[in-house]
Amino acid sequence: MRLPDDVAQRIEAKAKDEQRPANRVLINELAEYPTLKEGGGKLAETVRDLEIVLARYSARITTVDLTDDLLKTVDAVIDSHGSAREFHRNGTR
Repeated sequence: MRLPDDVAQRIEAKAKDEQRPANRVLINELAEYPTLKEGGGKLAETVRDLEIVLARYSARITTVDLTDDLLKTVDAVIDSHGSAREFHRNGTR
């Protein structure tokens, strides 16, 4: 089997470290591939955790934005209500 140079070097280095034939290392890595693709492994778990963190952060930002908008609206209503009082005090309708 022909492999790209970087992959071949990685397999050979791993085979040397594990003191196994390169074919066995390659077979083991190919056997792990479906598990990794299906979402197994630490990376997939970390990505899921980060998705949750980002969703929570987004919810907080949205809440802050909505709260700011609500407070501005309440301030505007209070200001307009005060103007209406002045309008009525002067006897003008």
